[in-house]
Amino acid sequence: MSGKEKSIGTIKVMDDAILTIASVAAAKVPGVFGMSSGLKGELAERFGRKSTVRGVRVRREEESISLDIYLFMDFGVCIPDVALEVQKEVKIAVEKLTGIPVLETNVHVQGIHFPK
Repeated sequence: MSGKEKSIGTIKVMDDAILTIASVAAAKVPGVFGMSSGLKGELAERFGRKSTVRGVRVRREEESISLDIYLFMDFGVCIPDVALEVQKEVKIAVEKLTGIPVLETNVHVQGIHFPK
């Protein structure tokens, strides 16, 4: 290739794609029981609006993104350890699959799941 590359178009990664990647990565971490839509998502669903991906919110910065992950954890796990693992796994997955730097990943533990 020469020193100059020509652009052949633009690539845009939409929020729904980022939300899906983050949600799947978070849900795979041992100790995570499931994702939560949070109060805003639950209200939207009650009024007939479906949230496309439960448990994740994305905020775009200039050239990066910040994520909020809302989830439930299993009873008996060390919450800080599991939350840290969620942060790591989500950051790795989103950056690897989208090429967009993740500035921060905030984990919001909405509750604890108790086995029956």
